Amino acid sequence: MLTQKLQSSPGSHFAIVDSGTPIHIVFDHLFVCNTKEDHTPVAGFSGTASRATHRGDLNARVRTHHNEYITLVDVNSTLVVPDCVRRLYSVRQATHKGYRVILDSNKPGLWVCEQFIPFTNDPETNLWLLPLFPPTSKDNGIYPMPSYSVRLPEDLQALRQQWLMEHHRLGHPSQKRQAALDIDGLTKPKVPKLACPTCLASKARKSNRPPPTQKEERSHIPWEDIHSDLSGKIATQSARGYKYFVVFVCTYTGAKHVEFLSHKNHFIHAYRRLVTELGAHPRTLRTDQGTEYLNKEMNALLETNYVRHVVAAVNEHYSNGVAENAVHTIRTTAKAMLLHANIPKKYWCYAISHATYLNNLTTSSRADRSKTIYEILFRQKPDITRIPPYGAFTCIYKERRDLNDQSFGLTSIQGVFIGIAHHRKTLGYCITDGSRVSCTRHHIAFDPYLYPFKMNATAPPAWQTFHNLTTTKPEADIRDFTAPQTTTDLPHTTELQDNSDESDFDPEVSAPADMSAEIDRPRPLDVP
Repeated sequence: MLTQKLQSSPGSHFAIVDSGTPIHIVFDHLFVCNTKEDHTPVAGFSGTASRATHRGDLNARVRTHHNEYITLVDVNSTLVVPDCVRRLYSVRQATHKGYRVILDSNKPGLWVCEQFIPFTNDPETNLWLLPLFPPTSKDNGIYPMPSYSVRLPEDLQALRQQWLMEHHRLGHPSQKRQAALDIDGLTKPKVPKLACPTCLASKARKSNRPPPTQKEERSHIPWEDIHSDLSGKIATQSARGYKYFVVFVCTYTGAKHVEFLSHKNHFIHAYRRLVTELGAHPRTLRTDQGTEYLNKEMNALLETNYVRHVVAAVNEHYSNGVAENAVHTIRTTAKAMLLHANIPKKYWCYAISHATYLNNLTTSSRADRSKTIYEILFRQKPDITRIPPYGAFTCIYKERRDLNDQSFGLTSIQGVFIGIAHHRKTLGYCITDGSRVSCTRHHIAFDPYLYPFKMNATAPPAWQTFHNLTTTKPEADIRDFTAPQTTTDLPHTTELQDNSDESDFDPEVSAPADMSAEIDRPRPLDVP
């Protein structure tokens, strides 16, 4: 508390000079003008938490060492916190505005435009205090006067004009650079931080993106609020004929779900498949302004099912940053797995599905950072003991009685693991020998240290340098990919082969003629 002598000083109010707080703090509107509503959280000295109600400009009169009063105006520098006990004058904010703060015990004070405002010392608390006097523009109790009528002192106005003139002569450099110049002919007036209208119009950039939403502001029901974004066109067409993938992200848990498209305008089919998996439409869908989202069919579908469509503004992609980051994370994870295992690029859709599955197993949930997305949704910890490393040698076992040669026929299908994904309406472990894809849910065995495609000549030319530098075996020369011959003795039964030329992903789009296996869409989070 302040001493009784300081508290009884006529006409003055004191603000503690604080070098820790980044902004001025007051508990009333006496020294604030041009206020607007603001609810920034504020932490007290003792660890208590509070919130501001308004933000505005500091507007006060101070007394110089010549007993003259000048008006002190700091734009957008003050928070009004009604339950704070003392006013705080921020040293960091004053320095940012171009003032010079001296906390030396010999002559403590504040330099403003060659005017010195001395500080007062409280002998009981040993704190430096800045005496503040109410501005003349405030309400005098009889006739209210608007606070925006405050004008800078005439000497400050003249210094500002001088600074702007020199600023223009020098080609509009930054104020910090202009103040540091040592050139003949410059007066270098000491002024607070000022804004040049020309620089604002021609040189200013977009401000930093706003902070992310807090957990309390998000939906508390999984898949009720969804972000979505479409990947760019992928140069290598997948084995299923796809060129795009679309990501859906749950705002509450952070869970991710992917669908694959042959054309951008087939997004409406991907959305319908998502609704089929979830069993209901989301309440909110957040996207960018892509034409795959903004079209008559999509708008009619969303309006019919009472879905609120929130579209990000132009050049504000951070509004949909959750989905854009998910696309980047999943794509880079899939690329790393394909590169490490030397899997042909045409299997990228399987890698994307598996990368999404692993991301949901390992990523912390937005609802609770101490738990993974899988734990939030299924209330149990994930188990990866039965998940093979990507590209590892894997066998799918068959019944012995189904073999033509039950004595010496191989009871397994051999291949490399290419991901947990849907294949012929079955979610399970998918393997390939380079020509066909097989899938099972349970009957697998794998060698985590054997990667057949790394030993064979299967790498695309773009990855040739990497494998030449990282593969030590001489037989691992890199050439263009050619499909190896099947070595299994098992007959190609109808159950193992898929010669269908239809596509259940996109209506009116047929699968490539040379495709012998298909994969269905993955669920948002499912366990094989």
